[in-house]
Amino acid sequence: MNAIPANETARPDGAFPEGHGVEITRYLSPARGALISVRDLGETWALEPGGEWRRIRIKKPDVPLEKWRGDKLAAIEAKIPWWARDVRKLPSLHELEDWQFDGGCESVTGDWVEPDGHGPDGAPSWLIALGMI
Repeated sequence: MNAIPANETARPDGAFPEGHGVEITRYLSPARGALISVRDLGETWALEPGGEWRRIRIKKPDVPLEKWRGDKLAAIEAKIPWWARDVRKLPSLHELEDWQFDGGCESVTGDWVEPDGHGPDGAPSWLIALGMI
């Protein structure tokens, strides 16, 4: 691992800087209110609505890469709700702002729900999932 600070951001076009590996999984973190990308070289990146990808974690040097990958994937499977593991992109800031005032909102899985509601499959509205209400 290089000595780049943990809070490095992605390039302006949204791409990851070179040398940061391939994504092995992506999910929505309700606790962070952000989309998370886990990279195969031991890095974790976060994207908040309207923001840029930024690196938030780097694996410890003494942990073997294969162990880190396995532990990371197992923890995600155990702790992250099913609907959050299927998220690939975030709604725009404009959509989120509209939903706060429209009286309706998309759920994470695409159903139209109350801003503080859940879809028929149990997935919350985007506003709940992102911690905005």
